[in-house]
Amino acid sequence: MRRRGVHVEVWSELAECSAPFQTDVPIHHGSLASTIAATRVDLVHVHWSHRAEHYADAVAAAGLPMTVRDHAFDLDPSLVRRLGRDGVAKRIYVFPHWLARLPRVGALRALPVGFSGDVYTPSASKDRQLVLRVGAALPTKDFDTFFHAAVHCPEHRFVLMVVLCQGEEAYVEALQRKNEALGHPVELHVNVPTEDVAALMSRAGIYLHTHGLVTPYGMPVSIAEAMATGAHVIGRRCPGAEAYLGDAGALYRDQDEAVRLLQETASWSDERWRMAHLRGVERAFEHYVDSRVWPALLEDWLELVPGG
Repeated sequence: MRRRGVHVEVWSELAECSAPFQTDVPIHHGSLASTIAATRVDLVHVHWSHRAEHYADAVAAAGLPMTVRDHAFDLDPSLVRRLGRDGVAKRIYVFPHWLARLPRVGALRALPVGFSGDVYTPSASKDRQLVLRVGAALPTKDFDTFFHAAVHCPEHRFVLMVVLCQGEEAYVEALQRKNEALGHPVELHVNVPTEDVAALMSRAGIYLHTHGLVTPYGMPVSIAEAMATGAHVIGRRCPGAEAYLGDAGALYRDQDEAVRLLQETASWSDERWRMAHLRGVERAFEHYVDSRVWPALLEDWLELVPGG
């Protein structure tokens, strides 16, 4: 958005966070109303539908349009209906596989995940024994499957990179204890800088994405990032996953199938690895690269902002 001339400022209701991120984008705290007044913004874009409803009065009082990015875990049809009915949210962006499951609201738009094509690029230097998983340190991510695979596939190197989440900091300690109890089959890293994550992703031959079935499946951006580098993605079979991954990987139903799919790659020919690499790269850059995804969002913003 900044490359296209959009001036971006960020507001957070939290003064401190568990995973600080270095950025030159201005970050504000205090009340949303005072931040809107001080920054004189033209539009407010909110992540998570339930927070959008919470912020609606402040945005409406300022006379600004609001757009919302739903993340699936916060998906609530009744909430979507309220946001659309009241005209608070001018656009509500949901992942494509959720569009048909939600009430018919004029503000709804299907918008897939988008990854940075400048950061995640095709890599020819793949380690076929390196299995990576990147994600938020939350119990809903089913990291047990990652540990299970690591124990049953000792010939591979398993690396888990997690980011601390507000209010769930103790969960990382639980992961560390589990790893220790199992004999450290996983290299566990916390709050790794983006550039280091991207560097390891470019080397990983396999990306094992785990997902518990407690929360709805969205479009985890790490999968698109992995595909973009040419990694073979193994993911959880659940509604939405097949449409997201397409032919660029394989899906498992349970832990044992995840292990089997991973072990099968040991007998792959160079040609099969090459084709897996190409399918991932092609799918990522055809459907999910930022330069293809975000222009639709920008077009809406320009339409919603007077004189945009």
